[in-house]
Amino acid sequence: MFTRSELEIKTIAELRDLCRRYGIKPTGNAGYKVSYITSLMAFPSIALHQLQEGKGLRRLTFEAYQNIAHALDEMNSPTDEQAALIKLTAVTYTVTRKIYICKYLSDIGCTPKIKCQNNNTSANLRGFNACRNGMNTS
Repeated sequence: MFTRSELEIKTIAELRDLCRRYGIKPTGNAGYKVSYITSLMAFPSIALHQLQEGKGLRRLTFEAYQNIAHALDEMNSPTDEQAALIKLTAVTYTVTRKIYICKYLSDIGCTPKIKCQNNNTSANLRGFNACRNGMNTS
């Protein structure tokens, strides 16, 4: 996926962002580039090895694929209005979840980096985790 030379020219911040994007942790001390490079180079082969061992995701049987295809055929495709409703529901869920996080943080007396104003609700979940772990983020 990545070559060592592609990764070695990146800064620690860029490597950290790549690790965050893929949800992997650096190997060893996060203050060194090699910790990020090792993880970024190793994770694809580790993931494939885990598939072969039957850990995590498993391959579907042909029958399971047929069942999924049959279910999708029965569902058909959404109309433009139905697709819009699905998108609206997803956005509403996200905003509602952020509002509940803001309320919870307020209730426990935490002041994280979260704006809870009108429709401009943006939650910084790192602030949430810091509060949950007993750290003051103000």
